[in-house]
Amino acid sequence: MKLRPFAGLGAAFYLVTLASFAAEPGVPATAGTATVQTSVPVNVLFHEPEKFTDVNERQFKSAPDKNQNLKELKGWLEKQAAKSLQPGQQLQITFNDIDLAGDFEPGRAVGANDVRIVKDIYSPRMKLHFRLAAADGAVINEGVRELRDMGFMMKSRSMSSESLRFDKNLLEDWLKKEFSPAS
Repeated sequence: MKLRPFAGLGAAFYLVTLASFAAEPGVPATAGTATVQTSVPVNVLFHEPEKFTDVNERQFKSAPDKNQNLKELKGWLEKQAAKSLQPGQQLQITFNDIDLAGDFEPGRAVGANDVRIVKDIYSPRMKLHFRLAAADGAVINEGVRELRDMGFMMKSRSMSSESLRFDKNLLEDWLKKEFSPAS
């Protein structure tokens, strides 16, 4: 028996089906070709996180790339900051230091049962550099900021059990102040 390449109606159906997949948004036209990555509007980086004051949980000090606090802050901040941008704008935020709200108090047991104690004396503090660029790449705003909220426990925000809520509140206040249009 001799095998033939696709012929007749079967071949026509195959080609129409292939063309319809290629026409769908997000599906590459040709299998095996690299898809063009659309640039994300916000990029959050951590410069030398192993040297940050406090963000490294004790068990992750040797592996900052596996730090859950950094991953959570990055994901949350990328979503929140994107809401503050105009279409086409790009924002890069590079953290140089992070000191989370609360601390591990001396004299408490070290180990798997470490508990972060949140008191008003342990306020959140962050040092960052940011660069906001227009769609054409022109820099709109750039600067270095040292953020701190000494009254973080007195604010009337939701007292949910969301992790890093005080740190996120600090960043949310900064985003509103820095990127909200002037009234």
